[in-house]
Amino acid sequence: FPYTTLFRSNVALGYAANYVVSNGSNNTFIGSTAGYGCTGGNNVCVGYAAGYYETGSYKLFIDNAQRASEADARVKALVYGIFDAATANQYFTINGNFIATGDIKASGTGVNGLVLWDTVLAAYYRITLTSGVLIITAV
Repeated sequence: FPYTTLFRSNVALGYAANYVVSNGSNNTFIGSTAGYGCTGGNNVCVGYAAGYYETGSYKLFIDNAQRASEADARVKALVYGIFDAATANQYFTINGNFIATGDIKASGTGVNGLVLWDTVLAAYYRITLTSGVLIITAV
């Protein structure tokens, strides 16, 4: 794409990656049509059509399909995230099943409703924290 001072520090690898760039900077697009219409800055889009319609900034997409819209992509991409200087405002969303073969460690107060799969017992368990008491129930 043409270089101007408005779009500096962008990396686009793949056919039509960041094709419709208008004012974003510091983006990384890897994959055919990744970030195709992205107009924001500081985004990372990896995979075919990842972040295809995204207009915002500070977003993360890992995907392999062109979704119907910006909102649709945020809830259907395998991974969707929001970058922010404050860690409390950062989000990492997995839109699918998550399997961990090792330990999962969590901190903070946001573990309520966490559902985990126990491979030994072949069962799901919900973890909640109520009045400082950790409660684990089968689901």
